[in-house]
Amino acid sequence: MPLPRFDRDLPRHGVRGRVAAVFRTAALVALEEPGGLLTLVLGSRPLLPWSVCVPDLAPVGTEIRLEERRLFVGDRFHDLQGEGVDLRVPRLEGLPAPRGGGGNRALLRAQRDAMVIPPRSREVLETHADRIRAFLEREDPRVLSGLGEGSTPTGDDVLTGMAAVRSRLVEPGLPVLRLPTSTTPAARAMLFHAARGHFPEPLSAWAAALGDPRADFPFRVAALLAVGARSGADMLAGGVAWLDRWLCASSLAS
Repeated sequence: MPLPRFDRDLPRHGVRGRVAAVFRTAALVALEEPGGLLTLVLGSRPLLPWSVCVPDLAPVGTEIRLEERRLFVGDRFHDLQGEGVDLRVPRLEGLPAPRGGGGNRALLRAQRDAMVIPPRSREVLETHADRIRAFLEREDPRVLSGLGEGSTPTGDDVLTGMAAVRSRLVEPGLPVLRLPTSTTPAARAMLFHAARGHFPEPLSAWAAALGDPRADFPFRVAALLAVGARSGADMLAGGVAWLDRWLCASSLAS
């Protein structure tokens, strides 16, 4: 069966591992390379970095191999079809980096003013305001990474949201030399990809809508908020925090 939805970056990496955990809509594959994770996503749900959408989820312990464009799941295989999905956030053109205003600042300001911040995102921004401010000042992910519970704690989701907006307005990824280790394997994998400028599909689409007058911005916000029980809202909180910081800095510099 051909698989048309997968991370475009995935076929460049020959991978091998076993299913380590199975959830309702995804299975995590622990790869032989230390710390590596491949995600099998059920059906046509949104992609994550290093993920592929599959028709069903294999049980824990199943061997998974990717050889060029063929994905082996136990004794079955599927071929990756097409170019895949680009999970990078394109940089917004016409913005002098890192603090200039550019012709898009007014649109970004209008998008921010019209943005309705959901209660969960607002709670994160208020509860963790000191830590968020500390990261924005020092750009040290350790002040946020591992903060909270779940497979991807709140602090790591916030960092990922910040990185996505930073990729849109400044340059790809996170400005860190060493990624934190005091968090969950899934969060470490997420930050690894965020540092390279690759993000979950709804977050990438939302960040790419910033400064784009043609984008259906409310739809992309809703799609992001649908990620996980709270991960999408936490990523949105991080993205809003970085956007606010950028708008403030660009106003001062103009």
